[in-house]
Formats: sequence, C-alpha cells, structure tokens
Amino acid sequence: MINEHKIARYLKYAIGEIILVVIGILIALQINNWNESRKQEEIKIRYLQELRSEFSQNLVLIDNSIRTYEDLKATSSKILGYTGEKSMHISEKELALLLNRSFAANARFIPSPSIIQDLVNSGILTDLKTDTLRLQLAEWPAKLEGAKRKEEEIIEQRNAIVEILLIKIPFLDALQLDGSGNLYEPLSRGSHFQGDTRDILNDIQFENRLGFFIVSLIGSDIFYKNIRAHCEAILESIEKELEVEQN
Repeated sequence: MINEHKIARYLKYAIGEIILVVIGILIALQINNWNESRKQEEIKIRYLQELRSEFSQNLVLIDNSIRTYEDLKATSSKILGYTGEKSMHISEKELALLLNRSFAANARFIPSPSIIQDLVNSGILTDLKTDTLRLQLAEWPAKLEGAKRKEEEIIEQRNAIVEILLIKIPFLDALQLDGSGNLYEPLSRGSHFQGDTRDILNDIQFENRLGFFIVSLIGSDIFYKNIRAHCEAILESIEKELEVEQN
C-alpha cells in the first residue's frame, strides 16, 4: 500500500512537471511569436515611412515638370502669335530669347528610386491593412511608362522644330542675340550669311510644327496633373496605413 501511494504521488508530481514544461513552452512560443510580429510591424512601418519620403520627393519632381511644361507652353504660344503677317511685330532679339526658352532644353521627370519592388519581395505589400494603397502602387509603373511616352513625344516635336530652325535661319545670329554665343568666343561673331531670324515666322512648316508642339505640351500638362493627383492619393493612403500601424 505504501509503495502504491508513493507511485501515485510520484505520477502526480511527474504529470505536474510535464504540464509546467508544456505551459512554459507555450508561453515561450507565444512570446517568440509576439516578438516576431512586433519586428514585422516595425519593418512594415519603416518601409511605409520610406515610401512616404519617396512619393513626397516624386510630388516635388512632378510639380517641377508641370511648371516647366507650362513655361514652354507660354513661350511657344507667344511665338505662335507672331507667325504670318505679324512677324515684324517682334524684334529679332526677343524672338531669339523666346526660341531659346522654348527649345533649348528638354523637361524630364526622373522619379525617385522606387522601393515598391522591395515591398513586393518582402511580402509586406500583400500584408497591408487595406487594398487601396496596394492597388494605387500597382498602377504607379503604368503611370511612369505613360509619362515616358509623353516626354518622348514632346522631344520628337522639339527636335523637328530645331531641325527646321537649323535649316531656315542664321542660327549663329540667334545665339548671338540671346546671349548664348557669348559662352564661346567663335560663336559670338554671329553668322557669315545674311538673314533675319524673324523669317522663320513666315514659314508654314515651322508654324505647323510649333502647333503640334503646343498640343503635345497641353496633353502633357493634363497628364502630369493626373499623375500628381495619383501621387497625392498614394501619400494620403500611406498616412492612413501608418496611422493604423502605429495605433
């Protein structure tokens, strides 16, 4: 009887020890899972903050592009107003300055390096609280591709106009008039050929190309304002996502 009593007591003790060990393991697993979940949340918040910084910079770049295209549209439209019979209502110097401002440089929207692919690879993109931000980010590459096509269209129109200018006007005189020729002494002497920069205003090919250029600029202006709205919507969704994560 005594031995049976000892065995029963030992079994109860052993079972108690096993239960305590199991409980300890479960608690350790729970703590480990909690720590891992907390680490993932911290990583997600960091990615969202980096994404916010990236799209804030993109918004600045988009605004710069919009301003550039609006300036190009304004100067080009002013030139268009002098074509035909009004060609002598503007001085050669003023025209040269307008031509320089309209066609001397290209506008390029070069977005900040994207971390969207990092989000995809990490799996965080699929772990967002709402579908809104995920869908907005999925549309972003197509927006960038559209911007690239618009820019290429404008560059093509610009290059066509520059080619006409190089053929039809004494280009070195134009450089001298707008001050660009002063950057390099041989160019400051002007052209050895007779001609008036304003003659280009009576060229129908130039007028047509200029019209196409302005139409492309109007289209780009609308397009970039749509991209801007999309960028703002992404920033708003990021803020909402961060608010949920941090509360």
